[in-house]
Amino acid sequence: MTVRANKPAFNIREKLKELDYSHVSYDKMPAGSVIQVVQTEFRSSFSNTTPTTLQKVNGLSTTISPKLSSSKLLIRCDLTVGQSYWQVVGRLYRNDVRVTDAEGIQEGVRPQSWICNIDYGDGDSSPRSTYNLAQVSASYMDTADTTSALTYDLYYGNLWSGSNPVYINRSDNFNNGASYMCQPISTMTIMEIKQ
Repeated sequence: MTVRANKPAFNIREKLKELDYSHVSYDKMPAGSVIQVVQTEFRSSFSNTTPTTLQKVNGLSTTISPKLSSSKLLIRCDLTVGQSYWQVVGRLYRNDVRVTDAEGIQEGVRPQSWICNIDYGDGDSSPRSTYNLAQVSASYMDTADTTSALTYDLYYGNLWSGSNPVYINRSDNFNNGASYMCQPISTMTIMEIKQ
C-alpha cells in the first residue's frame, strides 16, 4: 500500500518579506531596554501661597501605560523653582496616592520630601531668595505592576511657614516687564525599562 501526503506550498522568501524587522516584541527585548519614554513639559508658571499645604502642579501630570506589568518605571522631575524665603518641598504621587518610598526617612520633625530646596536669603531686608531661581531634580524607580494607565503628579509647597509662597518657573520677585527675568521650563519624564 502506498501513502501519499500533500503539503501546501511554502515559499520561504515570501514569509521573510512578511516579517517586521522594525519592531521587536516587548517581551523579547533584552533586560535594560527602554520600551517607551513619556515626557510632560511645563512652560508656564505655578504659585502656591496656601499656608503649610502642598498643592498638585497640574501642568506636570504625566501618564504612562506600561507595555509590561513587570517593567520598572524611572520617574525623573527637573524643576526651576523660586521661593520668597526658606523651604520648598515636593512629593511624588501615583494615581493620587503618595509614594512615600520616594521620600527620605522621617528624622525628628523634618518633613519627608522627594524634592527639597532651602534658601535662607542673605539676611538683609531684601533676601536674595526673592530673585533667585534654582534648578532642582529628583528621580525614583517604581515598578509598574500593571498595564493600565498610571498618572504621576508632583505636589509642591512650603510646610514650614504659611507666609512664604513657593513657585515653579518663576521667582518671588516676578515682573513680566523686566528683561532680566527669564521664563524657564520644568519637566517630568517617565522611562519604561524592561526587566
